[in-house]
Amino acid sequence: APNVDISRDLRWGRTEENFGEDPYLTSVMGERIVKNFQKNKVAATVKHYLAYGLGEGGLNLAPAHIGEREVREYMLPPFSACIKKGKAWAIMPSYNEIDGVPVHASPLWMKKVLREELKFDGVVVTDYGAADMLVYCHHIADKPVEVGKILCDNEIDMEACGYYGYNDEFRRLVKDGKYPIAKVNKCVSNILRLKFRLGLFEHPFVDERGESKLHSARTVALSRKVAEQGIVLLKNKGILPLKGNEKIALIGPNADVAQLGNYVAYDYKETCYDGEYVAEKAPTLKTVFEESGKPFEYAQGCDFHKTDEESLNVAAKIVRNADVVVLAVGDNSKDGACGGKQEDLVKLGKSDKAVTSGEGYDLTSLELTKAQRSLFEKVAECGKPIILVLYGGRPHAIADESEKSDAVLFAFGPGEEGNRAIFDILYGKVNPSGKLPISFPRSSGSIPCFYNHKPSARGFYKCPGSEDIPGRDYVFDSPDALYPFGFGLSYTEYLYENMRIKKLGTYRFEVTVDVINVGKRDGEESVLLFLSAKTQAVTPIVKKLRGFQRASLRSREKKSVRFELTKEDFSFVGYDCKTKVANTIFEVFVGSLVGKIDTTGD
Repeated sequence: APNVDISRDLRWGRTEENFGEDPYLTSVMGERIVKNFQKNKVAATVKHYLAYGLGEGGLNLAPAHIGEREVREYMLPPFSACIKKGKAWAIMPSYNEIDGVPVHASPLWMKKVLREELKFDGVVVTDYGAADMLVYCHHIADKPVEVGKILCDNEIDMEACGYYGYNDEFRRLVKDGKYPIAKVNKCVSNILRLKFRLGLFEHPFVDERGESKLHSARTVALSRKVAEQGIVLLKNKGILPLKGNEKIALIGPNADVAQLGNYVAYDYKETCYDGEYVAEKAPTLKTVFEESGKPFEYAQGCDFHKTDEESLNVAAKIVRNADVVVLAVGDNSKDGACGGKQEDLVKLGKSDKAVTSGEGYDLTSLELTKAQRSLFEKVAECGKPIILVLYGGRPHAIADESEKSDAVLFAFGPGEEGNRAIFDILYGKVNPSGKLPISFPRSSGSIPCFYNHKPSARGFYKCPGSEDIPGRDYVFDSPDALYPFGFGLSYTEYLYENMRIKKLGTYRFEVTVDVINVGKRDGEESVLLFLSAKTQAVTPIVKKLRGFQRASLRSREKKSVRFELTKEDFSFVGYDCKTKVANTIFEVFVGSLVGKIDTTGD
């Protein structure tokens, strides 16, 4: 950790592990995680270097079809920030290949860029099993000793999980003088440098007294805060917040599952839970309703991938007797441990639910599963107001479900306290304030749908069609996202006004805006600043995030939010793969406000 991949194909199961589709957001998040890990003497291993989030067909490990310039423009910045600003001590390369060369075997990315350009002097550790894959997956070597040479040639210092390439035969090769000891020494030096940075020679043993800090009241409260601030309200026709006396029909495959994400150790015991499994103690939404005493009835209605008429009818009966439906659908990454085969998990009795998200769990379609769509239609036929709660680490194509719902919440895999946060949002104790870090497509055929695209990428004719009135670009639909990056509603409203732009120096500008909470509820607003270059030597990105701040505002309160832009914000990667500054007119977008910055004189 941290994982700073840029998610570009939403079918990819590992989308759930990332910070979204934006290089700047991911850079800031990654850098801060690195700094906080390492100030506590934990080496951050930044992954997956490089261009791992756009595999062919959305499949894990698949080739990345992207040129060097675009890699540098979109994919490299978060790693650069983690190394140059965060001073990361370790890097993990990605399984994939770029332009026919597996990243682990790439002199360009491992030597020229990582070691020479970025000046990285930490440890490079293979991804788990990546050494073996150079033989049985990528077929660029035919025996382990050749893999050892490739790894050492590219200054990959350690193998994770075993010693496939750095094996006894490779060791003999070095001892016999048939492979340069100097290359081995360089890798060893990188490892020793990390051990000195961690203080392992002075303090080789862990302090077991620190174990109780793993699951404390403070960390649980932090989990609650993350969920409260991160859950995104995508639609609200006035049904939320609930009044409190409605009879609720709680329906769906995620209503009684705590989605904590992939890699969760469900068999890990922690003493503060008296030997109980920590992950299994995380409350589901059904559990939270039971604790609250609110009137509700529950039915699963369907599993993640299958249902039957009886289950659908049971759900419909409960819905008809309710005032409001809370329909919990989406992905399942519970029990999706790396390498686990679904059929084996079922046979072992560890899971009777389809894993649809996580490493190796990729999708062909972003629509809800057939079973979940059947459940939604059955519920919708009852004519009751629907609050759709979508769980999962990736967006889904929910255009039809969104249109027929009265409110939509995107919960992500909300963590240990996430379902309590959802409950408090439903009943208005918490005012939702999350913004989307990743765009929602209208359909599976709409991907990619990321916001920071090139001018020609979302249709030239600007005449999107529909089934009723066919058009151009897409004949029967719009190429625009259903819910774009940065979108998110609140129970209050915010007014942006009075943008001020002040030149501070060469390529340095101050942008200040006033934000007013014009509603009746207190809230928090994430203020986002975007830049758009009028012209560049290479086609500009239509809009780029270059600043974000969270402002807490009481009802009727006004605050000034200030951003400072520097040379880096006006830069782009040229056709020669070198970073340059655009001397042009930039448009500045903050909320509904638009301003201009002129860098032509700089």
